[in-house]
Amino acid sequence: MTIHKIESFDELLGLAPAIIKEKRELGNVWAPESITDFSANLFANFSQGFYFGEAEGDKLLYLCCILPQGNENVHFWLFYVSKELYGETPGIVAQLKSYFRELGFSKVTTSTNRNQGSYRRWVKKFGLSPVYTTYEGDI
Repeated sequence: MTIHKIESFDELLGLAPAIIKEKRELGNVWAPESITDFSANLFANFSQGFYFGEAEGDKLLYLCCILPQGNENVHFWLFYVSKELYGETPGIVAQLKSYFRELGFSKVTTSTNRNQGSYRRWVKKFGLSPVYTTYEGDI
């Protein structure tokens, strides 16, 4: 499988129904913002980021939204792979790392609201290590 770079805002708009459908189904597990805020961030970040993704009809297959942070670092703002393509995840990550390495980037970061041990083990498979943990509580 070869990943597809989303080249235009119109192309992103074409994926929007599938993206919003997935956000509704996964809720805060996928992204903590409301659908309105998530959509605003998705479209606002497009001009400065690198987006890869595909859908079949209203079914999102994968979506990777990566934002540059300086000249050396990229941040995986959103990374989603459908259950149908879950086995393709290592290949998708390898292609993304290769793409950004060719552009001169040398570090990748990501953040999540998922704290399960299984998720931490999954992320570690892709060469990522925890840097810091943030805790939150009511005042």
